[in-house]
Amino acid sequence: YTHQATPTAARVLRSLHRVDQVIGQVLDRLAARGELADTLMLMVSDHGASVVHRHLDLAEWFRAQGVRTLSHPVLWEKHPAAAVMVAGNGSAMVYAEPGVPRQGRWSMERLRRPETFGAGADLVDRLLAEPAVALLAAEAGPDTVTVADRTGEATITRDLAAIRYQPESGDPLCIGGGFSGTHREWLAQSWHAALPDAAYQLLDQFRASRTGDLIVVANEGYDFRDRFELPEHRSGHGSLIQAHMHTPLWSNRRLGTVPLRTTDLFPTMLDWLGVALPEAIDGELVWRAGV
Repeated sequence: YTHQATPTAARVLRSLHRVDQVIGQVLDRLAARGELADTLMLMVSDHGASVVHRHLDLAEWFRAQGVRTLSHPVLWEKHPAAAVMVAGNGSAMVYAEPGVPRQGRWSMERLRRPETFGAGADLVDRLLAEPAVALLAAEAGPDTVTVADRTGEATITRDLAAIRYQPESGDPLCIGGGFSGTHREWLAQSWHAALPDAAYQLLDQFRASRTGDLIVVANEGYDFRDRFELPEHRSGHGSLIQAHMHTPLWSNRRLGTVPLRTTDLFPTMLDWLGVALPEAIDGELVWRAGV
């Protein structure tokens, strides 16, 4: 409903009231059966949402620059110079020369070269000039990401102890300067920022082998799909802006005061059940339900 209207549209609010009523009925039934004290209930959204005023179809934008572009849902293009894959409509990944096998991703410096996409121009600069684009990110090396916006570039690095953010010619994450801290300190430090947890999330994106060369993040009020969007999205998600990154969470047990990522809820549930946490999962046990 939200995609087709707004987060506060009447039918969205009606559906939320219906969910609330069902939760109340479940809690009443558990209480009547004497099982409420032994029940943990968590309600969480997978993302936030914001109103979309304009669409910048990113695949069509690349084509308008003279770039042969592969994009969903028409998954064929003769000798494509770029592949554009939109995620959640508020962000996208761009793959340079998708038909040419190679070992690593291309850096921001290489992506800026006029010959990279065969357009004869620096498409990074052209993208950053678009009002729809909040920032761009590219891998600069292992656990190192270059991030850019209209103000300039900065570098994010990670080692075993800390995530470090160093503005170079700009401050794309709007932190107000450099910062270094653990990933939990980053979450707390950036909780009220325009782009909450962005340093951690961008590093995490490039952990995946299928991530593209360039991540494109939308400004609030915009998304990156127009063609083939049926019905048209009037609200969306997928960006790193606060309206998308902050998600509602409700629990029938006392919640902790430490900022959480949604991945932390799985360890919380396992702890509640008395089950040992498996190794190599993203979430951490940062608070115990009801404690």
